[in-house]
Amino acid sequence: MSNSTIQNLIQRFNIHRKMTAVLLVIFWGIMMPQVTAQIIPVIQPAGGFDIDGGLTANTPASGVGDWIEGPGSGGHVFHNNGLPLDAVKSNLIIDPYDSNSDRIYQASKFNDNPNLWSWSNGKASSKNDINNTMYHIATDAQNNTWLLVASDRLSTNGASYIDFEFLQHSLFRNNNGTFTSSGTEGGRTLNDFVVSMEYSNGGSVGTVRFYFWKQSGAGYKYVEQVLPANVAYARTNVSNESMPIGAFGSTSYIPYQFVEAAVNLTALFGSIDPCLGLNIRTLMVKTKASTAETASLGDFVDPIQVRFNFGSAEISYATQLCQSGTAQVDLNGVLGGTFSSSPAGLSINATTGEINLAASQVGTYTVTYSFMTNNCPKQVTTTVTISPLPVAPVSASASQTVICSTYNNNVTLTAAGGSGDVLAWYSGSCGGTLVGTGNPLVINPPAGTTTYYARWENACGVSSCQSVTITVSNDLNASVNASSQVSCYNENNGQVEVTVSGGQSPFTYFLNGGAAQSSNIFSGLAAGMYSIVVSDINGCSYTVSNISIAN
Repeated sequence: MSNSTIQNLIQRFNIHRKMTAVLLVIFWGIMMPQVTAQIIPVIQPAGGFDIDGGLTANTPASGVGDWIEGPGSGGHVFHNNGLPLDAVKSNLIIDPYDSNSDRIYQASKFNDNPNLWSWSNGKASSKNDINNTMYHIATDAQNNTWLLVASDRLSTNGASYIDFEFLQHSLFRNNNGTFTSSGTEGGRTLNDFVVSMEYSNGGSVGTVRFYFWKQSGAGYKYVEQVLPANVAYARTNVSNESMPIGAFGSTSYIPYQFVEAAVNLTALFGSIDPCLGLNIRTLMVKTKASTAETASLGDFVDPIQVRFNFGSAEISYATQLCQSGTAQVDLNGVLGGTFSSSPAGLSINATTGEINLAASQVGTYTVTYSFMTNNCPKQVTTTVTISPLPVAPVSASASQTVICSTYNNNVTLTAAGGSGDVLAWYSGSCGGTLVGTGNPLVINPPAGTTTYYARWENACGVSSCQSVTITVSNDLNASVNASSQVSCYNENNGQVEVTVSGGQSPFTYFLNGGAAQSSNIFSGLAAGMYSIVVSDINGCSYTVSNISIAN
């Protein structure tokens, strides 16, 4: 064989070896997609979310978010103490493990009516024993809703299956070993769904399965859905992963002990029913023995009461709205829609839903939020009522504005004008000591000079006050300063002089009920007994009795 022939054969062999290597790389790239991390392009946490089987942000790539905080610009869902940055969209639940105090299912199956489930305290099988469960709801720049979930298992031997079940009605665990579900279709509601994560082949492969609750013959069951491409991703940890919150008594997971998944619910719903929208009220996390419809259930986390709106929305405002300031909308669900209202009279921002209460008219309105999912137009509504602010009274008056200290009749307080639910009267100051409510208001006479303040009040606040003062005159006293006897028997030249203290001048004097005079001296008196009544300008009086003029 010539040298040229040998060289040609060697060259062919090298080419064949290189092509084989390339084909092997392509083959393993297809067969083992979980090896490559998937960055979910959500807005929160910053930098997206890394589905790589790890938990720490900015690891291994800087600038990418994850469950737990790590140095770098990538954001995180939980602080290292387990507290979420947004408790509405995220939660971490710690479940007992390797303990007889754990709660586990008894003779309960995947498709069973939850009202027929039973539980007891006991130790879960190690490959089905949960310690940490976490979830996070996020959106991307295209307004897609992403569901991010994660959990773990005590043992990595064999296959494990963890279900995240989302229910549209409430589900509660009872202390007597049962559960109570408000679902009316086999204990659930049509289109309740399960995101199931499977650790197959010892946990090295993360597989996402998705089920909808559907009618099946005369009953109901979960029906697995075909997942479109690029809708769901799952990964387990292939190396030790730090978990500062705690992981089965350690601060790290051993390989294949942790699993996480991400599902684009908007895209998934769009592939099934573009107009599908679900309001979720309970999240149930549990393990099971297999993917079979009759799979036995194992460990579980107590039902979590949530408020998730997938492909839907809910709007609400504060219950009490008054005609001042602004009101912000509480929007849960799909963002990016527009707001409108009817009838006319409500000043509402079409983009933000903020209501300018001061510029709105008093009344009841319907607010509509219009939005789109998968090119399907949707609307939700809520009712708001704007109540008026109280208006101050124009004036306040009293049936008696000046009284004597001895006055013992009631006094009537009256306010004119203004509006509100209650007219309240105060003493001391506007809003000071409450005297009573009503218009008019009848009160006992005050012991001393008192100013009364009237204001209108309702659930929206209080008005300014109008006031009226009731003056209590100083105590009026009188005494005989001097008296002169008659000069001779039966003469009429006796005299009495009265001295007054207190009261308010000018004073008027009456002798034995006779005519009034302004002088405090009575003269030309015959011998006898007399009484003098002194009255001041306020009508207060004092009587000096038993005045004797001797004969």
